[in-house]
Amino acid sequence: MTFTVKNVEHLSDQAVRRPRKLVTKLTRRAYYKKQVRGGLQTIEVTNTGKWWHPHMHVLMDADYMPKAKLQRDWRELAGDSFIVDIRQVGSVEEALDHLFYLGSTCGR
Repeated sequence: MTFTVKNVEHLSDQAVRRPRKLVTKLTRRAYYKKQVRGGLQTIEVTNTGKWWHPHMHVLMDADYMPKAKLQRDWRELAGDSFIVDIRQVGSVEEALDHLFYLGSTCGR
């Protein structure tokens, strides 16, 4: 999963840490505690000329969760974003590549 927040003009410690804090709040909710068994997460910050874009890549061992629910809950927490990308991974290698950019199996 990828959880995004609104782009920021100036990169700060707070801006980089914000997505992680929000993902932590999300996964501590009762619904997600029941759905999620564990996972890994990384913070990525990009800049494609439209300010800084901090976001979280999260690999979860979890039961099915509807994307619409994830988006609603994420918007409630983030306030400025509802964008959640969710994909089922095909292999451990593909998942780790997407999370840590170890190679090019995800088409990056």
